[in-house]
Amino acid sequence: MEILIGALRRMGYTKEEFVPHSFRAMFSTIAYENMNEHKCNGEIIEALLAHKETNKVKEAYNRATYKQGMRKLIDWYTNYLKTLVT
Repeated sequence: MEILIGALRRMGYTKEEFVPHSFRAMFSTIAYENMNEHKCNGEIIEALLAHKETNKVKEAYNRATYKQGMRKLIDWYTNYLKTLVT
C-alpha cells in the first residue's frame, strides 16, 4: 500500500484528490454506470468489491459466490480500461 501511496504522491496527487481506495470507488462507479453493457448486476459488483451484505436474512441464506459473474465483469473492465489507452 505504501508503494502505491508514494507513486500517487510522486505523480502530484494529494491525499484529498486521490488515495488507493479511490481505485475501488472509480471501478464501482464505472461498473454501475455501464451495467447495460456488461450485463452484471449490483450483487456481482458488490461481491467483487468484497462488500458484506447488510440484509441479515439475505446474508444468512445466500451462499452464492458469483465467481462466473465476477470473472465476466473483470474481463469487461479490462477491456474497458484498454479502450482508454488506445
